[in-house]
Amino acid sequence: MKKLVREYRFVWLSFVIWIASLGILQILAPFLYPLRTGYLGPVPWANFDGIHYLTLAKSGYFQYGEAFFPFYPILIANIHRILPIPDYSIGMGISLGSTLIGLVFLYRLVLEEFGKKVARWSVVFALSFPTSFFFAAVYTEGLFFALVLLTVYFVKKDNYILAGTTAMLAGATRFVGIFLIFFIIYGLLKKRQKTRIWWYASLVLAPLGCICFMYYLYVRNGDPLAFFHVQPAFGANRSGGEIILFPQVLWRYAKIIWSAFLQPTLASYAISLLELLMTFASLLIVWIGIRYRVHWKYLFYSLVLIVIPTLSGTFSSMPRYMLSAFPLFIILALIRPKTIQWVVLIACCIFQIFLAPLFLRGWFVA
Repeated sequence: MKKLVREYRFVWLSFVIWIASLGILQILAPFLYPLRTGYLGPVPWANFDGIHYLTLAKSGYFQYGEAFFPFYPILIANIHRILPIPDYSIGMGISLGSTLIGLVFLYRLVLEEFGKKVARWSVVFALSFPTSFFFAAVYTEGLFFALVLLTVYFVKKDNYILAGTTAMLAGATRFVGIFLIFFIIYGLLKKRQKTRIWWYASLVLAPLGCICFMYYLYVRNGDPLAFFHVQPAFGANRSGGEIILFPQVLWRYAKIIWSAFLQPTLASYAISLLELLMTFASLLIVWIGIRYRVHWKYLFYSLVLIVIPTLSGTFSSMPRYMLSAFPLFIILALIRPKTIQWVVLIACCIFQIFLAPLFLRGWFVA
C-alpha cells in the first residue's frame, strides 16, 4: 500500500487539490450567479442529467429515458440497496472513485510511453480541463473515463479478456464505448504472431454491453435505436431521425453566431459559442497530435469521440464529451515550448472557474 501511495503520490495530491478547488467554487457559486430553477437536482452536483440518472436508478426507464445508457444507474441502484446513504452521494462517490482510477491508469499509461513529465502534465490537464467538474457530478463522465483507460491499458498488457470486459461495461455506459473494440482489434493484429485463441473472446465481449441495451430497447419499445431516436426530446436542435454531417452542423452554428447575436438570450448564445470553440479546440489538439506524431490509434479514437456526437445535428454538450477523449490531455502535455503549455493551463483553469459555478447554479453548460 505504501508503495502504491508513493508511486502515484502526484496523482493523489492533484486529485485532492482538484476536489478542494471544486469545494471552494461551490461555496462561491451563490455569490457569482443567480439560481436558475427548472433542472435542479437534490444537490447541485446532480443537476440536469443527474436528475435522469437518479430517476433511472430509483424507478427504471421512463419516457425518453432511453437516451441514457444503463450501467451507471444500475451501479447506483445496487449500491443503494446495500448502503443506507442517499443515492446522489453514491452517484458522486462512483464518479469520483472512477475518476481517480482513470487518472491512475492515465498516469501509468503515459509514464510507460512518454515519461514522467508528460504523465504528470497529462493528469494536470485532465483535472484542469474547463469541464472536468463533470467528473465529480452525477454523470457518466468519471465512470466512462475509467473504463476507457482500463481497456486501453489492459490491451497494452495483453490482458484481452479484461479489456473486453471493461469495453463491454463502457458500451453499457455510453454508446461511444462500443468503439473501444478498435483498440482490441489493433492489439490483436499487432500480436498476431503470438495471440492466444481465448484472446479473441474479447471481440465478442467488447460490443456486448451496447448490444444488450439495444436488445432491451427492442423488446421494450420495438426500437433498438431508441437512444438515438429520442434525442429531439432534449432540445438543442438534435435530430433523432437522420444523421447530420459535420459540415451541416458547422453551418448551423455559423448562422447562430452571425445572424442571432446574443439571441434568444445572452446565456444561450454564450453556450453556443462555447460549444463551437471547444469543438474547434478539440480538432486543433488532434492536429497538434499529428504534428507531434502521437500514435494514430489515439488520434483516431479522439476523432471518433468528437465526431459521433455531432451526427445528431449539434455541438451541444461537446465541452463535456471531450473529457472522454483522454489522448487530448496527452497531446496538451506534449506541447512545447512550456510557455504555451502554461498559457493553455491557465486558460483552462479560468474557464473552469466560470463554468463550474454556472452548472452548480442550474445553468446549462454542457
